Amino acid sequence: MMTLESLSEDMLVTGISKREQALAESYLERIVNPVRSGQTLSAQVLDDEDEYDELHDVSLTVHPESILASCTCEGSGRCRHAFALLLKWLRHPAAFAGPGEAPAATPPRRLAVTPVPPPATQRPEQWPAWAATTFAERQEGYVEQLAETLGALRLQDLRDVARRRGWRLKGTDKAGITLQMARAMAAHRGTQEAALALDEEHRRVLAAMALSGASAKMEDIARVVGALGGLTQQKQLDSCVQRLFAMGLALATGHGAYTACCPHQLVRGLLPLVQRTILAEAEPARPAAAEERLADPFPFVRTVSEIALLLERAPIALRPPMPRPTAERQFPGLRGWDYDAAEVAQAQEGRRLRPHADLILTVPPPQPSLLDEAIAELAPTAGGAGRLEFIYELLVATGIVQPGSPVTAWPEVRRQYLCRNELEQRAALARSYFGMANWSELWTLWHLPGGSPVQIKRHAGYAYYTEDRLRSDLAAARLLALRVLACLPDDRWVSLGELFRLLRPVWPRFDEVLRQPGYYAPSAGWFLARRGSDARFAPMSDAEWDLVQGNVLRVMLSGPLHWLGLADLRLEGGALTAFRLHGLADLFWDQVDAPPAPPSAAPAAPSSVAAVTVQGTRISVRPSAISAQAHGLLERIARLAEATAGRFDYELDAEATYHAFEAGAALADIAAEWQRLLPMPMPEAIRAQLERWWRAYGRVRVYQALTVIEFADDYALAEMKAVTSLARHIVAEISPRLVMIDHAAADTLVAELEKAGYTPKRTDQV
Repeated sequence: MMTLESLSEDMLVTGISKREQALAESYLERIVNPVRSGQTLSAQVLDDEDEYDELHDVSLTVHPESILASCTCEGSGRCRHAFALLLKWLRHPAAFAGPGEAPAATPPRRLAVTPVPPPATQRPEQWPAWAATTFAERQEGYVEQLAETLGALRLQDLRDVARRRGWRLKGTDKAGITLQMARAMAAHRGTQEAALALDEEHRRVLAAMALSGASAKMEDIARVVGALGGLTQQKQLDSCVQRLFAMGLALATGHGAYTACCPHQLVRGLLPLVQRTILAEAEPARPAAAEERLADPFPFVRTVSEIALLLERAPIALRPPMPRPTAERQFPGLRGWDYDAAEVAQAQEGRRLRPHADLILTVPPPQPSLLDEAIAELAPTAGGAGRLEFIYELLVATGIVQPGSPVTAWPEVRRQYLCRNELEQRAALARSYFGMANWSELWTLWHLPGGSPVQIKRHAGYAYYTEDRLRSDLAAARLLALRVLACLPDDRWVSLGELFRLLRPVWPRFDEVLRQPGYYAPSAGWFLARRGSDARFAPMSDAEWDLVQGNVLRVMLSGPLHWLGLADLRLEGGALTAFRLHGLADLFWDQVDAPPAPPSAAPAAPSSVAAVTVQGTRISVRPSAISAQAHGLLERIARLAEATAGRFDYELDAEATYHAFEAGAALADIAAEWQRLLPMPMPEAIRAQLERWWRAYGRVRVYQALTVIEFADDYALAEMKAVTSLARHIVAEISPRLVMIDHAAADTLVAELEKAGYTPKRTDQV
């Protein structure tokens, strides 16, 4: 008679193939909740061998002459899950609980995952915004954007605004009229004169619209107006807004819902009026015990350059992403997202991971981008691990470093960056920070004492909502806060309480950063919740609002804005109580290309001679003692042989110098740059070696894989450069009628020429 006690493995393996036996044995650690009741065994078995992960319910009963089993796998023939359950009984009988008891030794649930490597280095398709356009081009772009917005309005409405403002429009073409209107509206003097003619309540409404940003609903504007002092009658808000529309100081926007905005181009001219309107309290007095930390951008700008050079010294791999759970094959809501492994395992065990289920899942803060070894090496130079992470992500956002692993510079962007002075570099870093989506102040709250009071939750069933969209929303939250800060005056202390009074009505809930009127709710894919809760966090008091937005603002002010030299800080007992801005409005509203350094900043004094020493062809420098341009010069003629937090050793290098010559630098240019950027004359050993390389440069050239283009006359070359991309592909100009280009560019140029109406002749002769 057969019983559970009389079974043996020899009895079970009869008629079982070795493959089936091995497969069943692989399930032993995936059996959960094993229970014995008399001669019956039951459990659950996780199976990830099929297309989807499944948690199968298995039970079997031993009868005197046979074993009867049932399993939710619905497979035909012998069931591997039932066989695994029998093996589990034979090898670990103590793991089985009695009826109604917890299993004596239930193995911990493990989430099945697949490791993935970090993404490979890739060059972005577009240049970073700060490098792609000049200041003048950006100003013209703002006018064109405003003209495009005006194009959605009726032509008669545009003419009515022009008549009230005294503008004379020429022509009847709507595109031409909207461009004329945009230029007139963006003119600062006219905008300020029109605003000064307003009474106090209209100015209050206009300031509220400037603070609220694009496409604010009337209820949002009313809330901000209330914080600024309100109106004598609430019904006056509509009439105030209509008058601002009629004067061309605001625009109606949105579809269906009544929304309005004061465009970016107009706020730039309205800043003096907005500043006088929004600040109600006098400048706070400085307490005797207060500590003030004054802004100085130069140390941070130099640190960024040092970190960029150290990252390039040797290949540095990025930290691999979180391993991908195999359950994402069954549950698409996991794909592409970081996750809480215990939370996902629990949902899988509860059989809640279904293809179209809308689970609420936690979004954990991202891991550091760099590996622990690189962090340990670079954090002292950066000023800590947190600041190192910010600098690395800022280098990626600025385009100096390309995204992906290993960490690699974008040579053309870095060269353009290093050619700028330190205040221009600060401006490039600040503009990149304003919109960077690969880092968020919110993540730093997880490092507060006691951890973050809230977590990010998401609706996993919203397939359209991706992690990239979450990053964009967090960047939009930063821009919302920066917009309010950029409406404050420079060189005036502002208390945190005054800032919070202005910002809370503009930003009542952190996760409502995209105020899109109409059918779709804002930020439907994610929300904030208190730790351990899935309920949306809706702050009802100043203290609750301060838990998130208040802490995020403290991080913003005492972190990036202070590092970039844009904010002085006042602290009492170590806590931030007030701040003073320098140049933030100029950068945010793009009033100037590069604002001056704050008065407290140490001038970029020339380095002392001791900061640079030369032995033979090795040049040793204190990295923070010379400018980024000086580091750029040394990189062009030398390689970074050794680097520590306090010293960079450059070794003169023939290959680097050759590439500098190829890029168009002559020996005289390099010598002049040395004289201008470094605090000592070029040593004779350095000069002699450079002269030898210069004399040898270009004496013999061997070209491979090139295409020769022959022109019919001396004028065709200039004409071809004007209508095609030829200039970018030329390797050498032999004569006005003969040039050599990279062979890979030949097809592109032929297509461009044919599109321009030419019929080039191609030949394979060599």
